[in-house]
This record gives sequence, C-alpha cells and structure tokens, in this order.
Amino acid sequence: MGYRLASVPAAPASEPLDRPANVNGRLSQTQKIREQTMELAFRTLRLRDLCEDPDLALATLKPDVVEHLKTRLADLRAAESPLDLLAGAPQLIDGRAPRIVIRLADSHTLVCEVNHAKLRAGDSGGIDWVRVRRVKIATIAEVPK
Repeated sequence: MGYRLASVPAAPASEPLDRPANVNGRLSQTQKIREQTMELAFRTLRLRDLCEDPDLALATLKPDVVEHLKTRLADLRAAESPLDLLAGAPQLIDGRAPRIVIRLADSHTLVCEVNHAKLRAGDSGGIDWVRVRRVKIATIAEVPK
C-alpha cells in the first residue's frame, strides 16, 4: 500500500514566503526576548563544541566543571547584560579588551570578551556594561594553584 501526498496550494505571489514574524510592524514576543538577552559567540569551533556537546565536555573537563559551565552559559543566554550575572562571581574588566571572567567550580574560569564592533562607552569613559549584549566565549582556563 503506497502513500499519496496531498497537494498543498502555493502561496499567492503577493505574499512573500520569508515574511517576518511580526504583526502590524510590532515585534513578536520571541523577537523581543531575543533582542533583550545576550548573544553568545565562540572564539573557536572546538570551544563551541566543548560548550554545546555534553559528551565532549565530560571527556575533556571534570564533571563539576561541566555542570558549572552548563549553568553559566544558560545564565549568560538569559541575561540582558553582564550586570545581571550573579553566579560564578563574575568580574567585569574594563580596558582595551573588556572581558568578563566567571568562576566555574574551584579549578576553572570562563573568560568572555565583549563582542561589539564598536565598544559602548559610559559616562565615566569606561565600558557601559548595561549596553553590552554580545559576548564571545574566549577560553575556559584552569586556575593556577
């Protein structure tokens, strides 16, 4: 017994297939959330794989570090700015290459760089951390003993 595919009418020529998911020029709820939360990038493909593949992470790092890494990445994705981060005792470091250092268990840290083409300066001349929305995961470093 074979299957028969139902025919689906084509979209009218006046209606584009890649229409944005908004109504009357307003952003959808998903677009609003995406616009308000931080965007993550990774310095290397290997680092991205390490952060996104639990099996690779467990083969490379200690289990407690992997657990902390998963929750810190979730925290970063949910935050509106680095100032929203609480867990992992984040350190916001101004300077020529602004970065965020977040503790992962006792033995490792997660180092993130601000990933804006143009750095956003605050009133004091330093980085305006409230306006930072893009960070690049630069490294997972072992803390020297």
